[in-house]
Amino acid sequence: VSGYFEVFLSYVLIGLLVQEKEYGTLKQHFIDGMSRIDWMVGKSFVVLFLSLVAVALLAGNAVSFLDPSLFSGETLPQSLQIVAAVFLRVFGILTIATLFGVMVTQTVKGIFLFTAYVLFGETLLGYLLNYASGQEIAFWLPYNRFRSMLPAPWSGLENIMVGDLGDAPLIEFPVLPLLVY
Repeated sequence: VSGYFEVFLSYVLIGLLVQEKEYGTLKQHFIDGMSRIDWMVGKSFVVLFLSLVAVALLAGNAVSFLDPSLFSGETLPQSLQIVAAVFLRVFGILTIATLFGVMVTQTVKGIFLFTAYVLFGETLLGYLLNYASGQEIAFWLPYNRFRSMLPAPWSGLENIMVGDLGDAPLIEFPVLPLLVY
């Protein structure tokens, strides 16, 4: 679920950055005296804000729709660790999207280049780097690192506990990682 949300936020961020250039807002900021460092700090705050919104929506959905006990008692440290990993993952992916939004001058080109990089570019680059060096380098490329911050949710499904509460079986499995992944 979160993977699609990250892509949507990335597209929105690329659109915001490119439209600021298209409509002359960026040029007007610089004419009015804003430095480039101030502009980049402002964009970093936008990325930070979008990351916090994504984490808040995810945590709110997990608590209200799935299981209120995810953020209480014994599961609190594990849930907070997952929430922190989601924040870092979204923040990193939006930072990559910021790079594409700053580099291009048209929204469609920025979204296309970002999508091509995510789907094909990093995979191909990783393959070429692995082949040329003889070592596993592709794992350390930025998008792969951010995507691998959360474990695959089905990796814990071998520990499904099935209990019996009368006639209805009780099945416990990692709900929050499934929602995040």
